[in-house]
Amino acid sequence: MKISEIHCKNTWTIHSAVASVLVIACLLFSQQTLAEFRHFGDWTTKEKSLYTAYNLVSYVDYQQTIAALKHPCGCYRESNPLFGKYPSKDKLMLTQAAVAGIIYYSIGKNPEGRLNRTMMYGIAVRSYIVYHNNEVGLSWKVAF
Repeated sequence: MKISEIHCKNTWTIHSAVASVLVIACLLFSQQTLAEFRHFGDWTTKEKSLYTAYNLVSYVDYQQTIAALKHPCGCYRESNPLFGKYPSKDKLMLTQAAVAGIIYYSIGKNPEGRLNRTMMYGIAVRSYIVYHNNEVGLSWKVAF
């Protein structure tokens, strides 16, 4: 079991992730897909605010995670099972960027206001994570 875990960890590279993201981006942003796409300037003020708030909270969470993994005590571990206990900065950053891109695309492809409630739930969950990290000793101030 340990050998397969090590093998899986070593097969993920920044290059394979970037290649995957580029292929997905090419498929998502083809001319047919963009036919009825609303860009940021066409969004409502509420959609812009929610998207910005989500990304701000995500950034704070990202910075808290980086600070925790660098902490000299070695007592912090990532709780998200998608990342594993000690994720790399590249993996965290690519995941954050991919999620932000998916949200941007989803808002652009849907009618006005359709994802507002979902965005509010996402912000609430990410805010709770930042709050929890703050409670275990990782200040939200590390992001600024």
